[in-house]
Amino acid sequence: MTDPTFQTRFDALKTDLDDPDTRFIGGDMVEALEALLPLAGDGTAAETRLRRELAVLEGKRGDVACIAHAARAAALNATHDVLTGAELFWMHYVTADTANMWGTGAQTLAHAAGARPHLDAAETTDMHRDSLDLYEASGRIAAGDVAAGHSALMALDTRLLARDGPTYAGRITVLTRLTDACNSLGDHTGRIEAGRTIIETALAAGDPGRATSGSISLARMCLDAGDTAGARAATEGAATYAQAASPSTRTWAAKERQDLLAEIAASRPWWRRLLGLS
Repeated sequence: MTDPTFQTRFDALKTDLDDPDTRFIGGDMVEALEALLPLAGDGTAAETRLRRELAVLEGKRGDVACIAHAARAAALNATHDVLTGAELFWMHYVTADTANMWGTGAQTLAHAAGARPHLDAAETTDMHRDSLDLYEASGRIAAGDVAAGHSALMALDTRLLARDGPTYAGRITVLTRLTDACNSLGDHTGRIEAGRTIIETALAAGDPGRATSGSISLARMCLDAGDTAGARAATEGAATYAQAASPSTRTWAAKERQDLLAEIAASRPWWRRLLGLS
């Protein structure tokens, strides 16, 4: 049974949560909401709404606790049906993002699937649909189905390219996940190709810092594949791109270059080192 004082106290907190101009400390708000759980009553419609707010708030804070709150809210809503389509979308969307961040594949897939039926009920854009595709691909990989996740990432990247003006950050994220998926599959060629595309995308966007870090990553990919010439070329590329980047990036790139050149030298067969061959 729900305590008679619950609704007034909950409404006051919900007003602050829904007002974009209201500032509050996330941890304090979590404590205030959790203090209402005994008043909401176990298994009630009030608990459904309260758990939903806890899930979204904890998800925005990147706290894994949001997953349990969202699961409870969804289960209770199946009985009470008190959450709107938009409320369900954002709860599942934020939880899928958090589950993806924590690498829990099954939960990422479950909440991405939970969000999809409510896309039209919320004010969503292509970015939100792309994010759900990314969460589902990443969820498959985290759940152990790397091949399916890789295929989904490739399909998402193709869709991004076909669209006018795909977001830079979105494409870089997809390509980065592709390098990880290819690495898990032992696909050195695909990993290196995705790594090179990251650099090209960063240069086209005028981001020398990302091109620098991408080149350092590419050098290590080439080393993993036994391609010392490719690793050396990527290392020197990083040094070039770093000249247009921030001072801290230049300092970092110089140290990485020194380490990489030592690794490249050590990875050559002894007879190539003796003859001075790369």
